[in-house]
Amino acid sequence: MSINKNLKKKKEKSQQGLKTSIKEGSASAASAGFGDNFIAPFAVALKATPLQISFLSSLPNLLSPIAQSFGSRLIETRSRKNIVAKFVFFQALTWIPISILAVLFMASLFQANLPYLLIISYTLLAVLGGITAPAWFSWMGDIVPEEEKGKYFAKRNNITGVIGLAAIFFGALLLEAFEKKGYVMFGFAVLFALACVTRLIAYRYFKKQFCPKLKLKKEYYFSFWDFVIKYRNFTKFSVYNAFLNLSTSIAGPFFALYMLKDLGFSYITYIIIVLSGTIFTLLFTSLAGKFSDKYGNLKLIYIANILFIISIGLWIFIKSPAGIIFITQLVSGMAAAAWTISITNFIYDTVTPQRRAICVAYTSILVGTGIFIGSLIGGIVLDYLHPSTSLINPFIFLFLVSLTFRFLAMIIFLPKIKEIKHFKTLPKISLSFINPLRLVQAPFIWFRSVIIRK
Repeated sequence: MSINKNLKKKKEKSQQGLKTSIKEGSASAASAGFGDNFIAPFAVALKATPLQISFLSSLPNLLSPIAQSFGSRLIETRSRKNIVAKFVFFQALTWIPISILAVLFMASLFQANLPYLLIISYTLLAVLGGITAPAWFSWMGDIVPEEEKGKYFAKRNNITGVIGLAAIFFGALLLEAFEKKGYVMFGFAVLFALACVTRLIAYRYFKKQFCPKLKLKKEYYFSFWDFVIKYRNFTKFSVYNAFLNLSTSIAGPFFALYMLKDLGFSYITYIIIVLSGTIFTLLFTSLAGKFSDKYGNLKLIYIANILFIISIGLWIFIKSPAGIIFITQLVSGMAAAAWTISITNFIYDTVTPQRRAICVAYTSILVGTGIFIGSLIGGIVLDYLHPSTSLINPFIFLFLVSLTFRFLAMIIFLPKIKEIKHFKTLPKISLSFINPLRLVQAPFIWFRSVIIRK
């Protein structure tokens, strides 16, 4: 009888923890909206070169996964709640020196060195966040019911996404207002201060959230070398994940530079385009969650990869703000929704609770390495290795390189991955590279399967 009461009490605490996590996620999304989403425009305003912008993207993504490896070992001796709360607090404080960089630029102090100081500060921010990632991922895996992971994370992503959108939109209006008065750097300083405050609010919710104890068996640990050399199914997934992130990172860090400098968009136009992608992601997240629960994650990964290829192709041809918003960002939003849900749930379905933290850390090392290499490739291509500008726009050439790598990721690495759990097959038609028509039909199958055939 007492066992049933304990289980019931634990379930109630878990449900309350899920509600608290949505509140925490909302505060974290606001922090990202005020901070992370304006880092690239801030770098452009600091007159950073394309190579410096590539380092701004690549170094955080390289060192953060290494920090995750450290964080995965911390859970052996400390509670997951303590790890996450402590380093989120330090992460919040890191926004203060980033804000000060804008003040230094206004005062004409150390202007030539400010891009480098931004790279160092933002990398530290990412490292602190990386330490928390394995503990948080493991923590959430223990309180989200197995059969509701797709549904819950879709709901959480939708709510936090709306908050993030509101923060980005408010930030864009604030930045535009300060720019008109000639004080755009002061606007950046205010935004990063708000990022600090909202991250501190997230810290407060982490302190309140329920976290069950984690019991680790001695044999749970295995080295990164073992993870790579045995090349099991999850390692294949991690290698694919790394290569696709390498492919997207070739172009990803430079969209802000392309829109603000090459296309001549204003800050408000740039932010509206960023917002539109997030809105479309939110609209398709619930569909992705339902699809994941019903048909599995591997099919969803295929769909995401195809859409990533299409989206970068659209950037080559579409240059008007309206076209980018309603066509390019629509496809990008669908891809992001499918990717986020499928990757998260694939890890939960494939890895045991004992090894989630360490597998996430090792996967992140591979992904971070991919992002680092991809960003450097992009920066070098854009600065030095592109064809003559009289033949082709350097950014268009960069997008073509990224498209090629995304396609290679799909045909070389993705077919090697297997779905561990059993799911329903798609009605009448399934994904195949043999028949290109099936690839084109995939999004329509998704819609029919999830909406019409509930």
